[in-house]
Amino acid sequence: MTATILPPSKFPLRFSEVVNVRGDFGAGELANPKGIGYHAGLDRILITVTPNSVWGRSIILQTVQPDGTRARFAPGYSPFRDVESMLMVVPPAGPPVGAGFVAGDVYVNRGPNGEVSRRGLGGNVLADVWVDLHSAGLWGGLTFDRTGTFGGRLLAVDVSGRACR
Repeated sequence: MTATILPPSKFPLRFSEVVNVRGDFGAGELANPKGIGYHAGLDRILITVTPNSVWGRSIILQTVQPDGTRARFAPGYSPFRDVESMLMVVPPAGPPVGAGFVAGDVYVNRGPNGEVSRRGLGGNVLADVWVDLHSAGLWGGLTFDRTGTFGGRLLAVDVSGRACR
């Protein structure tokens, strides 16, 4: 593990390291971080990591501790292989909560056709397939409308450039 020490940020995060995930899964093995989000309820950053192995790619969700160490989040999570797995955490307040989303829930692109999973605060499964967009897959990320322009909805962009809400 390689870390770069930075001066602590003032708000809202208090992390002081940027951590490299290369080498976590074996010498020379590439581990692609794809999704990142701050979870206010856990006071942790969540990341999705896609390590390549002899069995193909798989998705692992991790929490990043303030000292840079990582721990599994949702250890039983098994999304479709070979998917770019982004994640989004429902903020503590604002338009998404007003639209009925539960603060602290985590939404993860699980593939293969634009499927999104819903996880609870501790990573427990609330809906393995919360929505299936019946697209060629998501590309570009997930985000919540934080201004209310789109009614506080979860927004996604698929591989054809179509915005889904």
